Amino acid sequence: MSRIILSDRGSFLGKSGEQFRITRKDETDVLVPARKVEQIMVLGSGISPIGCRRDGG
Repeated sequence: MSRIILSDRGSFLGKSGEQFRITRKDETDVLVPARKVEQIMVLGSGISPIGCRRDGG
């Protein structure tokens, strides 16, 4: 099982279908299968949960 730890200001966490999507400015999105995530920790301010469409947009 994996943990998602968000600590960088300007990070966004969303769910796209059966995957969590981590987005940061000027970086490639990271996709993590939801079934493999045990825990999500948000450490800091300026980090937002966002909604993602099922088609990945």
